[in-house]
Amino acid sequence: MTLAAHNWDRFFLEITNRCDFDCQFCASGISQRPRGDLDPSLAFSVIDQLRELGFGETIYFHVLGEPLLHPEVLPIVNHAAEAGLRPVLFTNGGALTKDVIAGVLASKADELLISMQTITREAYEEVRRTPIGWEEYLGGIQQAVASAAERPDDGGPAVRVSVGIRRSDPEHPEDLYFTDYASAEEVREAVAAIFALLPQADLSGVHQAFAADPPANTGPMPVADRVRVNIRQIGNWRRMWREEGTDSGSCRWFGEELAVLANGAITFCHLDYDGRTAVGNVTEDRLAEVVGDPAFVAQSEAFSAGRAVPPACRHCRSVKPSS
Repeated sequence: MTLAAHNWDRFFLEITNRCDFDCQFCASGISQRPRGDLDPSLAFSVIDQLRELGFGETIYFHVLGEPLLHPEVLPIVNHAAEAGLRPVLFTNGGALTKDVIAGVLASKADELLISMQTITREAYEEVRRTPIGWEEYLGGIQQAVASAAERPDDGGPAVRVSVGIRRSDPEHPEDLYFTDYASAEEVREAVAAIFALLPQADLSGVHQAFAADPPANTGPMPVADRVRVNIRQIGNWRRMWREEGTDSGSCRWFGEELAVLANGAITFCHLDYDGRTAVGNVTEDRLAEVVGDPAFVAQSEAFSAGRAVPPACRHCRSVKPSS
């Protein structure tokens, strides 16, 4: 059985859960897992196993943690590209020094996705909780997008900046996990500052997105050659689990992805930050054995059909109970 047989079109590989930020909207601050890095040889092995399974889609280097803190991040990313996968390297942007930017843009990553989210000084200082100052942070991102735009079309990964807006949460309206910006104009000005080193920047897509109230999620919108931006509603990841459970329902993520955490746990999706849904561990199990196990196949088919929610998923807020 191959990953394609499950219709999975993306895979998440968390090479570290260490982070230089402590964002209020991120589950890293409440995760119970010890901090550490995935052994490079194990990361290479997981990638090779994906190739053997016939998986040739997108591999996201992302769950918890800051991937650029892993000392072997670029060799791992390059190995994924050489294996026929599309590597997307996530970063919160805090580690984007001149040398790091040069290294990433010389790598075989298809895209560097900068999860900036907080785009004003006030939001950054309120939400991100890091010793990295705003000017240093913004400057690194500005340099990354400018450097990407200067490279030739075949000259390395595209760079995308993800801009966050608060998603309303009727269940927990009191949570202060993300900033409410004062106006659409404030956001437009802040986004323009991100691309200040790109005189050719086209921000018409951003302006159009913020003409709606509230703005909706967008896909990648071109800003300049090899530079993109997207708008993303930010929820409170720390509220992933609810007290009430459900035995039957559906999930938008299940069946489309798989994740491996830095401790080796194989989980149903990238939202499972502590491995509650773990169905194996790559330190002991091969991916083919896990996804081909009859019990796993039966459980996957039942959940995909809306008949039965796996026990580990029953309290997840992403599961929509059957009516």
